[in-house]
Amino acid sequence: MVNNRWENVTLAQIGTFKKGAGISRTESNSGDLAAVRYGELYTLHNYYIRGYNSHISRTVAEKALRVYCGDILFACSGETKEEIAKCAAIIDNVEVYAGGDIIVLTPCMKVNSVFLGFILNTQAVIQQRAQKAQGDAIVHISSESLKAIEIPLPKYSEQCKIAAALLDIDTLIVNLENLIEKKKAIISRLTAIY
Repeated sequence: MVNNRWENVTLAQIGTFKKGAGISRTESNSGDLAAVRYGELYTLHNYYIRGYNSHISRTVAEKALRVYCGDILFACSGETKEEIAKCAAIIDNVEVYAGGDIIVLTPCMKVNSVFLGFILNTQAVIQQRAQKAQGDAIVHISSESLKAIEIPLPKYSEQCKIAAALLDIDTLIVNLENLIEKKKAIISRLTAIY
């Protein structure tokens, strides 16, 4: 529940925006530097980035955008207005690069990036993103449109408490999903034997 003491702010007030670059599909496994491609924001990452599927060479990294812990990555191309600009936070201090069709928000004020990753994927924000999206067959959103998105923002200490609770719940869910998959695999092996 949103507390009435939370301040409404635009993303433009939170930070600055840049556009990712480079990293084709064929380059996504060319080395050992962590990278994020825009499609992975739809298929692999929810709220924050736990691990990296793409790894690029130093040569590819030279044409890509370096991103840092605390940055928020938005997919700026998609198939529907409802899914456009799905985002995730960078939460570790590894060397990471963002590919094309990603818009990066780098906070300039003290904010908890995990909190942002969660709140920027809520239904209220999804509706704002959909209203600002352009196109039908292929949908796009610009950094100018993202700057105008408004979110409720509590004090930093409260952001951290909320983020910690959400991380705990998310970790529990992931662990339960992994346990279910292990049990399914065991049952499948037992079924094949008997």
